This record gives sequence, C-alpha cells and structure tokens, in this order.
Amino acid sequence: MSTRSQNRHRNQLLVPLQKESVSKYVHSNGPQDFAIPDPMDFSTWTEEQLRKYREMYLNPNRVISPDVKTFQGYMLEANKLGESTEAYIKNEQNRDRNLYEYRTYSDLRNNVEDHFNNHLAAKESEVLVNFLYKVKNEDKSFRLYFDRTN
Repeated sequence: MSTRSQNRHRNQLLVPLQKESVSKYVHSNGPQDFAIPDPMDFSTWTEEQLRKYREMYLNPNRVISPDVKTFQGYMLEANKLGESTEAYIKNEQNRDRNLYEYRTYSDLRNNVEDHFNNHLAAKESEVLVNFLYKVKNEDKSFRLYFDRTN
C-alpha cells in the first residue's frame, strides 16, 4: 500500500513538470501547422540546388551551355584585380544588353524552370514498368531476355 501511495504522490509531482516541458519544447502537433512549400516554385531554390539540377538533367543533353564561371572567376569577382580582366571589361560593355559570359542566377532559374515545365517527357506506363522491374530485380536496369531453347 505504501508504494502505491508513493507512486501516486510522485505522479502528482511530475504533472506540472511535464506540462512545463511540453509547453516549452512542443510547438507543433500536426502537418497543418505549417504551410507546405510548392516544389515547383523555383524562385525559392538556392543557386546550389539549381546548379545540381543543371548538372544532373541539362548537361548530358547539352540543352544549356556549360557554366564558364570558374574558381578563378569567383576569386576575381570580389577583388579590384578582377576589374582589369578581359571578361570583366566585356561584361561591362554588354551590361546594358544583359549579356554576360557566365550564367546569372535568374538566367539559370529560368532555364531550369523551362526545362522542368516543357522538356521533361515521361510516359507514365514506362515509369511504372521500370519502377516495378527495379523493385523486383533489386535495382538492375531493364533487360529483355529471349528464351533460346525453343
């Protein structure tokens, strides 16, 4: 009997501490508390994400020209030394026509968005068949086998 009353007393002491902990650390109880971001909103993507998309999906087909901005270009950009290079002078001359030797963020975003919306041709039946085949055959690529014993 004494252990039961001790447990009851201990629980009564823990209730206010639990309430305080919950109010301090728990801020969300469900997915409705936060707005779900639109995955097609490319303006929220970082430059790194856009460049990765370009490398994965656009570079193999050469849909857009490769980015010519190199490590040296990044280093010279924030430096007075970069103002004396030919590329900087050419960019300054073409500034009013919005022509640059390297791809800007907005240009990259527009190309990625255009590719995603207009140039991705995927047949639903092919996607489903390939997915089921990969699941069944442990990520092996699709191969068509013919029975040669007949």
